[in-house]
Amino acid sequence: MSNNVEEAAPGHRLGVDVGGTKIAAGLVDGTGRIVARQRLASSVDESAEALTERLLDLLQTLCDTSKLPIQEVSGAALGFPGDFDGASGALRTCPNLPLLVGSRPAALFAAACRRRWHLDLPVAADNDTVVAVLGEAHFGAGRGVRRLLYVTVSTGVGGARYDGQRCVNLEPGLRLFPSPESPDRCLEELAGGAHLARRARRQLRRWAQSLGQDGLGRRTSVLRHPELLSGSLEERLGRLTARHLGAAAAAGDAWSRGLFWAAAEHVAAALSLLLDEGWGEQRIVVGGAIAQRVDGFLPRVRQGLRRRQASPEATESRRRFPAEELVAAGLGEERGILGAVLLLSGGGSLVT
Repeated sequence: MSNNVEEAAPGHRLGVDVGGTKIAAGLVDGTGRIVARQRLASSVDESAEALTERLLDLLQTLCDTSKLPIQEVSGAALGFPGDFDGASGALRTCPNLPLLVGSRPAALFAAACRRRWHLDLPVAADNDTVVAVLGEAHFGAGRGVRRLLYVTVSTGVGGARYDGQRCVNLEPGLRLFPSPESPDRCLEELAGGAHLARRARRQLRRWAQSLGQDGLGRRTSVLRHPELLSGSLEERLGRLTARHLGAAAAAGDAWSRGLFWAAAEHVAAALSLLLDEGWGEQRIVVGGAIAQRVDGFLPRVRQGLRRRQASPEATESRRRFPAEELVAAGLGEERGILGAVLLLSGGGSLVT
């Protein structure tokens, strides 16, 4: 893996970060500068073929915006919220975009470029947290250390390790079961935004049935969000997401805040497990909408980690980690774009 984006494919490269709710894309020049970018919504009902066509349209728009001929694009790199098979380049899992499972995004995009523009474009694809750890390591909060662990807490929960050469997707959201009280529930079910919203909807329905809507309103203010005021109760609940819970928590709603504090404890427990099995990480960078937008979330995670470092069963690896090196991600949406183009240095499933 190259340490410099300039050493990847020369010229302008396309970086795309496909998430559970959004797609961020940008053209990156040879100095690592994003010269044009765009954001779109992702769709749970979109097939791999339909998504590929949208990404081609997106590339064309970015080229038009920057007045760059499409033939001058020298490579494309794609990050996806799922686990890849290293041999075939196929997505083995993709929890929030299930129709993409089994597809080969790099091969699909490369073939589509040949079909539409007769352009033989090198294309790389890998997990979005692999992309994120690369972005943070080279451009963000991971600079200055060699061994880095990145965890994202958003719609789902992801994570990756990087030591300057190796980059490993950990899939902590699906692989780890950090709660002794709920041993059959994975981290994503305990702390991911999609599952938090589902749990919130179930609880709100129970309160509405037992207390009525007036009683429900006394328990929580989350349904007073402007986007949730109209329609029947079921319609309002159907629109509720973790973003609405975060807004209510920020406004002082104790119930919504409690959901996030419980999630922070589960993330702390999961980080302890990752340190137990890790590479002697020097820093943990935490990103994602929940981790970065819910005030107080990261300090709660840090407190929970410190408690677990002091427990008698803590491993030496866990104890050694300096808890003050658990920090917020340093990049925003550009993390996925810049990290993706680094895949063209050889860190992803390259298709030419």
